[in-house]
Amino acid sequence: MERVTAEQRKGAGGRRGEEGDGLSFIDHDRQRYAAKVRLGNQGEILIGDHRKGGGVGPLGEFRIVLHDLGDRGGRLHPQLCVFGDGAAALGVLLGREGADLAALLAPAAGHEALSRRLLALGLPDASDTPLADATEVR
Repeated sequence: MERVTAEQRKGAGGRRGEEGDGLSFIDHDRQRYAAKVRLGNQGEILIGDHRKGGGVGPLGEFRIVLHDLGDRGGRLHPQLCVFGDGAAALGVLLGREGADLAALLAPAAGHEALSRRLLALGLPDASDTPLADATEVR
């Protein structure tokens, strides 16, 4: 895994849109374009160094995709998708106090339940329509 510099980590967990602002997440289902851009899965959350107006900063971005695998309890199963340019963002997330990859990727009731896990880790919700009880990050 690529090493994350102190400068890249600076401000991790801060607000979207400022230089060096750290991580935030975007829930595809709560984006304005979600109805027009349908995914071939049960949901997708992007986690990364998101910039105001679009784009991704030096930490990069990765995603967690939800799949229906026929769970008896009706839960969805998260799949972690990380390419080389998102490794730094994953490293910053896993370096957070309380971050547990196994717990994060445990079956979830849906995309909102997964979003709440990320909120509990202190990541701001940068979706176009944040969860009603989430702090807005614009």
